[in-house]
Amino acid sequence: MQILVTSRHFQAPVYVREYAEEKVNKIHRYIKKPVVCSVILSQENNSFIAEMKLTVKRKQIFVKGKSDDINKSIDIAYDKLVVRVKKFNELRQAH
Repeated sequence: MQILVTSRHFQAPVYVREYAEEKVNKIHRYIKKPVVCSVILSQENNSFIAEMKLTVKRKQIFVKGKSDDINKSIDIAYDKLVVRVKKFNELRQAH
């Protein structure tokens, strides 16, 4: 799996980047094939935003999490991503 972590409007510490990569690596539980995932961390006023875009078989799944803490934003976005990936798998198996 290829994971791209970028930050906008602030310099993300190394431990935050590693935390985001660690969370996204867990998506292998739900998707067997290698995929590309980009994580964009940004800061607006006093809140942090984590955006995740996952590319699977020419489909893109986009989620966004917003919170006052960067780690909590990553968790929110990851939870939404898991729900969307499960739904994607169910729809694919139904065909």
